[in-house]
Amino acid sequence: MGSPIILNIETSLGGCSVALAKGEAFLAQVVETEKNKASERLHSMIEEVCLKADIRKSDLAAVAVSGGPGSYTGLRIGVSAAKGICYALDIPLLHIETFQALHTAVRFRNDKQAKVYIGLIDARRKDAFCSILNSDGTYIQQPEVLTFQEDSFSAYIKDDCLFFGNAVDKLNHITQKTFPTYHIEAPMAEDMIALSFKKYVKSECENLAYYEPEYYKSVYFMNR
Repeated sequence: MGSPIILNIETSLGGCSVALAKGEAFLAQVVETEKNKASERLHSMIEEVCLKADIRKSDLAAVAVSGGPGSYTGLRIGVSAAKGICYALDIPLLHIETFQALHTAVRFRNDKQAKVYIGLIDARRKDAFCSILNSDGTYIQQPEVLTFQEDSFSAYIKDDCLFFGNAVDKLNHITQKTFPTYHIEAPMAEDMIALSFKKYVKSECENLAYYEPEYYKSVYFMNR
């Protein structure tokens, strides 16, 4: 039996990208650089990435989708598309947490490495979605909604840590402190490949009928 072909869909933070992989091997990726175009472009991008990789949809073994936290609208679009493909082909749906995809991206693209990674995703005003991860991407603290205060994260100033995400500039502005940061707007679908393959191998699949993205907050920044 050959390696599974998995379609990865990333729409959680306003951007839109799709990638195909065979096992952990990258096959192709299509990226929409203009924000908030997922509703218009996602389905055509999926067709395009299949053409680039010379893969038919019927070849897919699973679909992985970024499942939050993030933009309410973006998450709904990605999850709806992923569910539709999984229902049509009777294949598994894999949930990838946005923070873990971001962590993978930071580890790959950033020269400075750390022992502790603190992810911050903008949730407007003084709020951010926050999580704390080890260098291997496992959670020290599960994602939650945080309101920045002047003393937020003061305990980590002397630690070997790196703050990452699209809310790191807001952190330094509100706290009036200088933390080690790596600004990244969103992960790419290719950043999900190793994570989705691992979940597929472990059969960590979602129930299609009941699966919902992880919103973490009742009102989302993209809808304010």
